[in-house]
Amino acid sequence: MTHDFLRVAAGVPRLKPADDTYNADQIITMMRKASKRGVDIIAFPHMAIMGSTCGDLRFDQRYNEGVTFGLLGVLGLTGSLPIVGIVGAPLRVGDCIREAAVVFQSGRILGAVVNGGPGERFPTTNVQIAGVSFNVGSELRFRCETFTFAVTLGDDLFRPVSTSAQCATEGASVLFHLDAMPTQVGRHDALRDVVREHARRCIAGLVYVSAGHGESSTDHFFDGEAFIADRGQIVAESVPFSADEQLLISEVDLAALSHDRFRSPYFTGRNPFAPQAQRSLQDTLPFEVHTDDSPLRRTIPPHPFVPEDATARDRRCRETFRIQSHALAERLRHIGLRRAVIGISGGLDSTLALMVAIAAFDLLKLPREGIIGVTMPGFGTSDRTHDNALALMASEGITLREISIRAACEQHFRDIGHDGSPDTTYENAQARERTQILMDLANMEGALVVGTGDLSELALGWCTFNGDHMSMYSVNAGVPKTLVGAVVQWLARRTKRPETRRALLDIAETPISPELLPPSPDGAHTQQTERTLGPYELHDFFLYRFMRFGDAPRRMLFLAEQAFGGRYTRVELLGVLRTFLRRFFAQQFKRNCMPDGPAIGSISLSPRGAWQMPSDASSALWLRAVEEMEKAIKEGEK
Repeated sequence: MTHDFLRVAAGVPRLKPADDTYNADQIITMMRKASKRGVDIIAFPHMAIMGSTCGDLRFDQRYNEGVTFGLLGVLGLTGSLPIVGIVGAPLRVGDCIREAAVVFQSGRILGAVVNGGPGERFPTTNVQIAGVSFNVGSELRFRCETFTFAVTLGDDLFRPVSTSAQCATEGASVLFHLDAMPTQVGRHDALRDVVREHARRCIAGLVYVSAGHGESSTDHFFDGEAFIADRGQIVAESVPFSADEQLLISEVDLAALSHDRFRSPYFTGRNPFAPQAQRSLQDTLPFEVHTDDSPLRRTIPPHPFVPEDATARDRRCRETFRIQSHALAERLRHIGLRRAVIGISGGLDSTLALMVAIAAFDLLKLPREGIIGVTMPGFGTSDRTHDNALALMASEGITLREISIRAACEQHFRDIGHDGSPDTTYENAQARERTQILMDLANMEGALVVGTGDLSELALGWCTFNGDHMSMYSVNAGVPKTLVGAVVQWLARRTKRPETRRALLDIAETPISPELLPPSPDGAHTQQTERTLGPYELHDFFLYRFMRFGDAPRRMLFLAEQAFGGRYTRVELLGVLRTFLRRFFAQQFKRNCMPDGPAIGSISLSPRGAWQMPSDASSALWLRAVEEMEKAIKEGEK
C-alpha cells in the first residue's frame, strides 16, 4: 500500500478440474508474481483449488483429500510472502460440504468465508484441516489498521439485497467477489455494469474474479471475467477470450473512499457503537499490509475535470453548456427580463459566458439583439483579444458596444491622488470601472449583468473584489478553467459559422491574461496569468483533490507526480501547490459573497451550502506540510 492506495489483484490462472497439484502450482506462481509487483491482496476464482465444475465429485473422499493437499501446498510455498491470498475451495464443515473462500497470509489461514444463501446466516465456527485450525462463517470480516475487507461468493452481487452491500454498510471498504460465471454473448459488458454500479452504490473498492480457460468445456465455456472497480470506476478489466492466465493489478483509493463515506449518511462502519458495527466486529479477523512509495499501476488523470476520451469529453462539454444555458434561461424567465449585458474581453471566460447567453436567448426565443456585448479596452488591451471580441459578437448577431475605460480611469487616478503607476490600484481600478459600466448599463437597459469569472479564479481569488468578482448571475462559477477551454473548443467544432469558429479557436489558443498592464516598449504583452500563478492545469488538479477528497499536501504531490509523469519537477509542483493553498485560504472572503450561479459538477464554491469555510481560517497547517517537503528536497541536494 502506498499513500493510502491499496494494491489489489485478480488472478485468473489456467486450471484443470480436480487436479489439486496443478492448480496449486498455478496459484503459487501467480502469487509470487503479484507479490514481486507489490500487490497487497490477490483473489482467485471460486473453487479454484479443485475447479468449479467438478459437480458430484465434491462428495468423494479422495476429492476432499485433494482439497486439503492443494491448500496445504499453497500455504507452505507462499509462507514467505507478505501478500494476502483469497482462494475458493470446498470445505467440510460438520456434515456438510460448503463452498468457501479461504483467506490466508504468510502461510497462515486467517479464516474462511462460506457461501450462505439468500437471507441465510452461517454462524462462525472453528474447523480444522490437517491440524490447521481456523474460523469459518458467513459474516467474517478482515481488518488491518486502516481498512476492512470482506469476501462474497457465487450469485451474491446479483441478489436484490446482497451480503456484499451489507458488508459495505457495516464498514468493509474493499469487497472481493469470487465467482464461476460461464461465458455467454453480451455477458462481459453486463458483468462490467454490475461491478461498476455495485462499487458505486457501496462506495467501495470491488475485485471480481471468475473461472477462466481450462476450467471446462462440457456444457459451458469459462472466459475468466475479472474486474477491479473503485467507487464506480472500472480501473482494470480482463481481456475477453485470452487463452493465457491473466493477472489484473490496480489500486483502490482508500483515502478517497473514506472521504466519500464520511460525507454519506448510509454507512455505519464509521460508528463503532452502531449495532451493525458491533455485530461485525465480533467476526473481524486481523491481518497486516506492507507500505511503500512505489508508483501506482492505475492512471491518475492529469485533468480531472476534462475526460481524456474524446467521446466522454464531448459529452462533458455538452452537459456543462446545457446546464449553464438552461440555468441562465430560467433566471431570465423568473425575473422577467428580456435583455442581458455582458463584458466581452476576447478571453476564454467571457467568450464562454457570451455563448451561454446566446444559447439561453435561443431557448427563450428572444432576439439575440437583446444581448448587449460590451468591449471595454483599457491600458493593456491587445489587438488580438480586441479583434476576436469584435469578430465573435458580429458573427453571432448580438448588439455591440465599445466603451473605453482609459479616460475614466485616468480621471479616477487624479481624484484619489494616484500617480498612474502600474500597481494593484492601477489594475483593480480598471476591473471596477468595467463592472460599474456594466451595472449602470444594465440598469439603463433593464437588463441582467451576466458574470464571466470561473471556478478556478474563485478558488484562487484571482478576481477584483467588487469588480469582475461581482455580477447579477455568474454562469461560469461552477466551471474550472481547464473545462472552460475544452467547452470553447467544443463550441468551435460544432458551430456552422466560419468566423465564429475562427474566433473561438484563436481565443482558445490565446495566452490567459487579465490585460491590465501596459505592453512592453516593443509592443509585446508580458502579463500572463500562468506566469504569475502557475499553470491552471495544476491548480485545477490540486483544487479537485483538495475539495473532492480532502487530500493532504503530501498526497497531492504524490498524485500530481503520477498524473503529470515528469512534465513538472517536484520543486515546480510544490511551488504551485504552495500558491494554491495560500490563495485558497486567503481569498475565502470573496467567495462568501459571490453571486448566484449554477453548480456544474461535484465541486462548487458557493457559500450557500456547497462550501462553507470561515474567511479567517488559517492555512498554516497545510503550508507547514509543504515547507517540510521543500526542506527535504533541499537537504537531499546537499
